[in-house]
Amino acid sequence: MMNRKYFKIGWLLLPLLLVGISACERSNADNPVLPNISNAKAPVLHLGKEMTKEIAIDLDNLGVLELTWDAANLGEQIPVNYTITATAGDKSVEFPTTSGINKVEIDHKTLNEKALGELGLEVDKKATITFVVTATPLLDSGSPALKDATVSSAPLEITLTPTKPKFPEKLYMIGQEFGNWGWDSDGVVEMTPVNSHPGMFWAVRHISDPSNGFKWNTTRAWGGDFFALEKSVGFTTHDNNAFVDKPGVYMFFVDYTTKTITIEPAKVFGIGDAFGSWDTGKYPFEAEGGKMVATTTGAGELRIYATTSAASVDWWQMEFVILGGKIAYRGTGGDQERVPVTAGQKVTLDFNAGVGSIN
Repeated sequence: MMNRKYFKIGWLLLPLLLVGISACERSNADNPVLPNISNAKAPVLHLGKEMTKEIAIDLDNLGVLELTWDAANLGEQIPVNYTITATAGDKSVEFPTTSGINKVEIDHKTLNEKALGELGLEVDKKATITFVVTATPLLDSGSPALKDATVSSAPLEITLTPTKPKFPEKLYMIGQEFGNWGWDSDGVVEMTPVNSHPGMFWAVRHISDPSNGFKWNTTRAWGGDFFALEKSVGFTTHDNNAFVDKPGVYMFFVDYTTKTITIEPAKVFGIGDAFGSWDTGKYPFEAEGGKMVATTTGAGELRIYATTSAASVDWWQMEFVILGGKIAYRGTGGDQERVPVTAGQKVTLDFNAGVGSIN
């Protein structure tokens, strides 16, 4: 027969035992077993089957660079995350991986863009790119002790010859205020290419009603039209159109090299003897209604240009002038016909109508 005294003591001790067990469980969860990096198995990086270590990009015959790797082992029951990094000189770029798949496929178009962009390689010149795959613990605990527990593969080198990227030769903007959505309208905006910067286009236009949307296309027709690229700066999108938030005169800048569209208040300047000096950014035109105006301060040739915060370009690469009462853009051409002015003349630019005056 059980002693009643010991029976009662047992029931009193049971809660304490349960608390102790629970505490141990929490301790183990909060302090996972760390991987022994000195004994960890690093991933082993390979070129995919039938891949070559020398690639010359041909944008008319695109291929794919396939990289695979043998799985890393950081410790029992420790899931692993992988990162692929490409390095050339002192510059590097990461390529996304998919969880659970030890392979990446990088199409040659993307490889060419990354090589010329983030890696800073030169067109038509061979260069060595080094790829490395890094394994990192992927744990929900978020333990700071694990953040440096990584191992990397031996480097894998390829020789790459990037090529000149292909960009549209023309770009158009259409909308309620730009042609009333009709491609055959004179109001459709033909954007101006930035001189010496293929893939960059700009236009200055006034928007009177921010509820009126707009979009772009490389041809004057529907099909292939777009309202954003990968990155949008200074505007919003909805219902498959782009919108600004208030009326104003805006700079519309489309940059295919960074896949970015930037819209910002227009900045237009005069330069040269007619405005006082050849200092850039010193003689601004001011918005006046839907137009922009400035007054000359001296005699000389009329030189006008626009700027953008979206790209670093020389002033003459976004230059224009007034010829025969119309705004004439330099675009990709050489020096334009010169227009002499005298001090005290008011220069007015109506970008939507494409006209200008000198009074």
